[in-house]
Amino acid sequence: MNWFKKVGLIISDWKIPFSIFLSHLLLLVGAIYIGQGIWIALTAIAAFLFVYVAIFTIILPYTIDWIKRPQIDIGFFNPIHPHLRETKIWEIPRDDPSLRNFICDLYPLSVSITNNGGIPARNAQPHITNMWTNINGIWQPHSHWIPVPIKWSLDELAPIPTQERDLFTKRPYVVNLLGVRSDHLNMFFLETLFMPGGQESKYPPGNYCFEVTIFADRTRTVCYFYITWKDGRNKDFEEVKSRLEIKLSKNYPTSTK
Repeated sequence: MNWFKKVGLIISDWKIPFSIFLSHLLLLVGAIYIGQGIWIALTAIAAFLFVYVAIFTIILPYTIDWIKRPQIDIGFFNPIHPHLRETKIWEIPRDDPSLRNFICDLYPLSVSITNNGGIPARNAQPHITNMWTNINGIWQPHSHWIPVPIKWSLDELAPIPTQERDLFTKRPYVVNLLGVRSDHLNMFFLETLFMPGGQESKYPPGNYCFEVTIFADRTRTVCYFYITWKDGRNKDFEEVKSRLEIKLSKNYPTSTK
């Protein structure tokens, strides 16, 4: 917990009876200025009351509110580069989940989303809001990219896909940004709820950058995933890991055209 958060918690939980504190302070101010005349003393008390009211009824609540605001941090679920996990895709009938059929191996890039603020982040939505392709050393943005929502992890059996979630403090939430399948040679795909026409969900070898934005009430977090995907055959997990390089950054591509 940083210093600003500690101050916010101390102030918000202050148990000092301000009415008693204020009355004694006013008596002290009056005693200091009474020797210069009653009107000067009353003016000093009025000025002090004005400052007190401004601080404790206007400035301080907004300061506490800002200190305890939601603060969303984005990172890798698996800290070991290239941050992929190893799992499997099964065909699971809804009427009988026990009758599942193996489809293929899946190697997802899972992204951890954590609210490190003082209050929950309401209605959080992870989106891919932009993308670039590196061609001959120049980052070229997609023309008219439409933001698309990313799937929440562990949401596969939900009858209706979840788009918004409340992010409670200090609890990590997970989304899968992209994945590699053993039955799709030489491609990776984005884990989005849908993809509009004119925007690709599968990508061949190349250099890409995806802008990810977490939208929520009273906050927004933006980061950039730089992907280098090398040519290969998706033979197994070790081979896939050797072909993928991923970097998480706060900075968008600068050498753009």
